[in-house]
Amino acid sequence: MQIKKLYMQWGSMTLNSAKTANGDAWGKKWPVILMLFLFPLFFFGVPDYYSSRSFKNFWNVGHVVFFALFSYQLLIDGRLFRNKSFFQKLFLCLFISTILGIFIEFAQNGFDRDVEINDLWRDLLGASIGFFLSPLALNKLTKTIILFSLTAVLMLQSIPWFLVLADEINANRTFPVLSDFESEVEATRWSGDAILTISDEMAFSGDHSLRVDLGTDKYSGVALSYFPKDWSEYQILLFEVFNTDDNLDITVRIHDQLHTQGEQLYSDRFNRKLTLYKGWNTININLEDVASAPVTRRMDLSSVSGLGVFVTEQPVPTTIYVDSVKLVSLAHGITVTR
Repeated sequence: MQIKKLYMQWGSMTLNSAKTANGDAWGKKWPVILMLFLFPLFFFGVPDYYSSRSFKNFWNVGHVVFFALFSYQLLIDGRLFRNKSFFQKLFLCLFISTILGIFIEFAQNGFDRDVEINDLWRDLLGASIGFFLSPLALNKLTKTIILFSLTAVLMLQSIPWFLVLADEINANRTFPVLSDFESEVEATRWSGDAILTISDEMAFSGDHSLRVDLGTDKYSGVALSYFPKDWSEYQILLFEVFNTDDNLDITVRIHDQLHTQGEQLYSDRFNRKLTLYKGWNTININLEDVASAPVTRRMDLSSVSGLGVFVTEQPVPTTIYVDSVKLVSLAHGITVTR
């Protein structure tokens, strides 16, 4: 409620300043209108754990856009900057943006969002861009050089978004292959408390696999989180695991979207314990077994949400390699043996 009250007061003040400022009315109002639209998005409608990687990365650009508009509006309003030198204006603009950015980060704690230092960096980048886009007393060449430099920094910040977007397109193109680990960015499809790296030390097919360094925590493993979710046209999940030691007991876990919306009970997902022998092991899981695993319902194979491989209370750290993770359709005449 406090955030809503502050938001309404800020919106009223900034709209009034836009109405009373000299010059073209629309030129004064449009940054305020856009800010009033963007500000609630810091707290509502944000990406959740299951949102796509590209959406999460693109969402971060919102910090840059909002603070570019904010600092631009500060400058064209002008009341805080009368009789100030260029560097005093720059310092004030960045200082005010920093205070607002810190307020937003801590306020987000009440909306199940974490404080991120990188967001403050994006805030300052946006504030700098907005500052130099405003009508300042700079010669055109200097202003162009500074804006070009800031744009270059923004493009560098956007590289992760371009990479994961390309990987998502590739994941849909190569489906039903879920991961073959032939590109470094594929590692971002996976997560877990184990140490994950794309490695050329071992490969079942192609030149690379996913090296998974398992620890001694109660549960240590790896999970595939970003992939095409509709497995309903396939009958087999197939992947290869290389075990560097003697017999190693692992658990394979699969769940759907509905499972994530409930209590996430053990009995409401697929769990299978397997023993890995030294060397390459072919893991072959019938998706009918997966669909019928929940005790009180049938798993929705058109909305699979996660695949995990983990060990439990390992006495010593160990390493496995995962490769060639894919779905198989028996309707295509392919026979799979254990």
